Amino acid sequence: MLKYLLIFFVLIACTYQSKAQTGANNGDRQEFIADMNNFAKKQHLVQQIPEFKGGAGALYDYLQAHIVYPPQAKKEGLSALVFVSFRIDAKSGLARDVKVVQSSNSKFESETARLIKAMPAWTPAQQGGKSVDMILTIPVYFHLD
Repeated sequence: MLKYLLIFFVLIACTYQSKAQTGANNGDRQEFIADMNNFAKKQHLVQQIPEFKGGAGALYDYLQAHIVYPPQAKKEGLSALVFVSFRIDAKSGLARDVKVVQSSNSKFESETARLIKAMPAWTPAQQGGKSVDMILTIPVYFHLD
């Protein structure tokens, strides 16, 4: 059986950022949702991109609720931008093959990988009426208010 593996790089670093912060505001959440919806309309790799259960707003809420700021980084007042790549499995919808692609501070890499590995299942990408694997690369931004 031929499996599709479509590479999907979210090249909107300024728009699809998961912010680990204290007191995230509703404006950040609304911007996150709007940017995700705009990207979904513009991509042409698959008929339907993978979707986190509940959509972009639910993904934003999940990331906000589950990011644990690394204690040493918090103590030092550090921030970081970490690009993480993962494959949404066509059968299970789970994040697989999680890899940190680029990081501005290595102290945040293990937390970013943990967060992505712990995500609940997504609805897989669809092409030709079939679920297909798809690789996502997203930035996760850590900062203290």
